[in-house]
Amino acid sequence: MANSDPQPRRGDQGGPPIPGRNIALERQNPDLVVPPTTDSRLVPNLKFSFSQAHTRVEKGGWTREVTARDLPIATQLAGVQFGLEPGGYREIHWHQQSEWAYMLSGSCRISAVDHEGRNFIEDVKEGDLWFFPQGVPHNIQALDEGAQFLLVFNDGAFSENNTFLLSDFFAHTPRHVLAKNFGWTIEEMENLPEREKYIFQGDVPPPLQQDRVVSPTGDIPRSFKHRMTAQTPQRFRGGTVRVTDSTNFAASVTTAAALVEVEPGGMRELHWHPTTDEWQYYISGTRSDGRLRGPGRRPDVRLPGRRRGLRAVRVRALHREHRRRTAGVPGDVPAPALRGHLGDAVDGQHAPRDHRGHDQRAEVDGRCLADHKADGGLTTVTGPRGSVPDACRRGGSLGE
Repeated sequence: MANSDPQPRRGDQGGPPIPGRNIALERQNPDLVVPPTTDSRLVPNLKFSFSQAHTRVEKGGWTREVTARDLPIATQLAGVQFGLEPGGYREIHWHQQSEWAYMLSGSCRISAVDHEGRNFIEDVKEGDLWFFPQGVPHNIQALDEGAQFLLVFNDGAFSENNTFLLSDFFAHTPRHVLAKNFGWTIEEMENLPEREKYIFQGDVPPPLQQDRVVSPTGDIPRSFKHRMTAQTPQRFRGGTVRVTDSTNFAASVTTAAALVEVEPGGMRELHWHPTTDEWQYYISGTRSDGRLRGPGRRPDVRLPGRRRGLRAVRVRALHREHRRRTAGVPGDVPAPALRGHLGDAVDGQHAPRDHRGHDQRAEVDGRCLADHKADGGLTTVTGPRGSVPDACRRGGSLGE
């Protein structure tokens, strides 16, 4: 089995491994045990696995996050995994950051009320996205299959444990104030929670039409839901890509993403992003990549799939991605394609130039595509405006 016992040796260089090492972890990171000769150290850590993150377990579900505290270079984006039991709630809450989400499996019902008091309620399933602008109150409830989803926030310092919760607000407000505000009696407030609910178990909701609420101010003008996997993929010799930004998901004004599938041996060409960061999340498969950060500083790493790892790339870092079969690495998926998401933190005001001075924007079928999407990761794009020019792509970037 390849890489069954990685040794810190390269030809006549290196020596025997030390006792007590973590062989399972070294199998997942063989290029750290024996780096390619092109490596030159001095590059900060660019990947972190959700499997190493603290998990918060509640009745009704669980959650764990990777933020700049875990991956310090990821200052512009943070990610959260969520799992809810059938009927489980993520209670109504709001936060200062926008929320972009991708449904990994199952289904759930999402609802929100925007700043004008307009209602939104929809069901989402695997492959769907949602986006809630900053400060918009919202909640999530799993349907009969349960739900697993990824959340991305446009601030690396964000924490899912520090959101504003309605139950916490009520618990810290005197009862007589609540009674006066809502016209309740003290007896009617006997069952109010005394602490935050956060995640809690409930009953599976009825069909969507029975759950809808008529809004006196009307519905939101731009849907907070988008069916990403319903998009027609752009096809290249080395794989496919679906790009979702504010040109086809108008509500998502701070975040854009690409769903990328790379065939075995496929490669994303050498590229870099002058003005944006890139954040990736891996759904399945295995791949290797390399980055160059400044003069002569370059690491190579292999990233296993199924472990819900992520990678962050700072602006102006030259990198390439390559699909590689790596037998024997825990989490490998011996499937014909590598699948995942890509995202970038962007400044949406200017179309950046590449190293030849060419505008990176391109129009394909009248729609702007992403210029720098790699294989098998999630990149989210965040910026002060909706269109994501730095996430636009030229053709032919997924080669064999």
